[in-house]
Order: sequence, then C-alpha cells, then structure tokens
Amino acid sequence: MDIRRLRALGLTDSEARVLASAICLGRAGAKDLALDSGVPYSRIYATLASLLDDGWVHKEEGRPARYYVSDLEARVHRQAEHVEREALRAVEDMRAVAPAEGTALSPTARILHGWDAFFARMGAFLSASPSVMAVFGFGSEQALGRLADLFKTQYVRGKAYVRDDVVAQACARRHISSWGMETRTLPFTPPVWLFVFAGKDILVVVPRDPGVRCTSDEITLLEMRHFVMGPMLERIMAAAHADSQPFAAEDVNHGE
Repeated sequence: MDIRRLRALGLTDSEARVLASAICLGRAGAKDLALDSGVPYSRIYATLASLLDDGWVHKEEGRPARYYVSDLEARVHRQAEHVEREALRAVEDMRAVAPAEGTALSPTARILHGWDAFFARMGAFLSASPSVMAVFGFGSEQALGRLADLFKTQYVRGKAYVRDDVVAQACARRHISSWGMETRTLPFTPPVWLFVFAGKDILVVVPRDPGVRCTSDEITLLEMRHFVMGPMLERIMAAAHADSQPFAAEDVNHGE
C-alpha cells in the first residue's frame, strides 16, 4: 500500500504505516502491527492511541487487545472535508485583515506534508520573489542545513527573525550564520516557520512535535498565495523588530 496517500490526509509517517498494516491484517495486536509496519514496539502504543483518538482505528478489548479498521471510506471523506474547511477558514481570515479597498484578491490555499514538499515550494518562491521575511520558531538541524544550502544557490534579500532558544543550539547557529541576510533574534515566537514572499505569498511550517528535531515526515505545510498583507504586515514587522536583537556572528562559537 502506498502510504504517501495516507500521509496526504494529515497522518504522520508512523500513523500511516500502522494504519496501512491494520487495513491489511484485519484485527491484529500491537505486536503484530509493530512488526508489519516497521514502527518500533516502543512507539506502537502511542501511535495507536493517536489513531484511536482521531477515529482511524478501533480497539477490541482482550488479551491481547486487537485493533481494526472500519468505515474507512467515511473517515477519509470526513478528513478531506476537515482539510478543506481549514484551508477555507485560512482564506477567510486573511481576507478579513487585508485592505478593504483598492485591492483585487484572488487568494488560494493548500495543505502539503513533509520537508521535501517544503523545500520544493521554498525553491520555487525564492526564484520568483524579490524579497522574503522569515520567522523561525523551532529548530531542526537537518532542515536548517538544507535551507542554508538552498540560500547559497540563490540571492536572498530579506530579513529573518529566529527565536532565542533556536539560536542557543550550536548546530542551528552554524547554519544561521551562513544565510547572508539580516538576521535578528526574538525572545518568543510561536513554534512555526513563517515565510512571507514580497508581502503576499506565504508558507507556514507546523511541526507535529516542536519539542524534537523533526524528521522528513513530521511537518504540515500551509501554502497561501496572492494575499496582499499591506499595513497589517508592516505592523507585525515593526512589533517583531522592536522586540528583537541583532544576531551576532561571533556567537557561533560561544559555549562550544
């Protein structure tokens, strides 16, 4: 079974693998699901609990308990409707804060998953946009390294704001120091990555678990295009700038 289709419904890689195994095995215990899916047994119960909470699988009590899937088609339809509603709400929220007069909007929004999708869209936006404003609210060594490599291949004009506890990570500081654009640190920002290109195209990276270093399958990406931010973005930028401090390149070796 191609689990990429399951991940497109908002499942993590582990959830998609366990769900695929539950579909193939029918009623099965946690041990069999771990063996079939390749998800470590130490993580199988947490993954099953998440699938149970979201209604993807059901539990049959016993010794051992067994897990099974039913009404899968209806659950997929509900999830697709949920994703569509959330995207439409994002459109309406952005429409509500955009200038009311003199602006013709044709906004679009879509949800993607995984770092590969992010870097594909990031590369496309950097190639087409004259400037970018970025906010980094969580750390990921692998992703920051890939981003640094991407910045090296393209001229990037803009400004980046990085949360203090991200800068405190030695591996993150090394990558940040190579970006080549104005970088400032913030005492607090939500645990997301936010990119605004030319004031109108937006990428938002939301980690499944911001407390750990993310793997390639643990983020959700919201892409919003053709949103004219205008005065609202200027106010946000001014507030962020007032609370920020310059990123000092000499801090790269501090504490190492």
